[in-house]
Amino acid sequence: MDALGALFRPRSVAVIGASSEETPEGDGWVARLLSFGFPGEIYPVNPRGGTILGLKAYPSVAELPADIDYAIFNIPARSCLAALEECASKGVKLAHIYSAGFSEAGKTGERLESALVKLAHERGIRLLGPNAMGLYFPAQNLNFDRNFPRTPGAIAFVSQSGSCAMRLVRQGALRGLRFSQVVSYGNAADINEVELARHVSQDRDSRLLAFYIERARDESGLLEALREAAATKPVLILAGGTT
Repeated sequence: MDALGALFRPRSVAVIGASSEETPEGDGWVARLLSFGFPGEIYPVNPRGGTILGLKAYPSVAELPADIDYAIFNIPARSCLAALEECASKGVKLAHIYSAGFSEAGKTGERLESALVKLAHERGIRLLGPNAMGLYFPAQNLNFDRNFPRTPGAIAFVSQSGSCAMRLVRQGALRGLRFSQVVSYGNAADINEVELARHVSQDRDSRLLAFYIERARDESGLLEALREAAATKPVLILAGGTT
């Protein structure tokens, strides 16, 4: 299994910025995990504490138990740096930054994103995003929309756009398409399209690879990774604004 394959199979998930108003019928991050039957531990983090959908909510990241595999950041961009520092002390391996307001929002956001990446590299944490919907991995009971199909398929989709990922899964479901993995990676501040292309090409359950890419951070590396993937599996690419 490649490095991302291990990261995408968490045993525990912390939802930082879980809403105290989540309902079982809603589409909040905690409800998504519960509705999909995530088998591991789920730790909501909310300053009010209490409980969220029957789970103990922790007032801060610092109060979480140790050994958290995967953290979802659903907090303002300005709060992410401090939260990431606290995550490092809890053994977090992968931080999915759902939060927006980084390089896509201008110079101030660019500086904040750079600081986030620098800290992550120093503390040994991988980042997915920022500004990313994250993972839909039905075999691992992970999703970013509770209405996605629960049955795994053979299509892997890597999308820079979260809305494009959601539309393809929803419309594809109506046509009988099922997915092995869907990754919305957003700004690609750390985990980018090259690493993701190599990851899905090595995944035995993914027999067709599809990509939606708006801007490649490493064009030559991406072309090389796609050529390697296309040697063994069909590859479909939509380049945003050009294809």
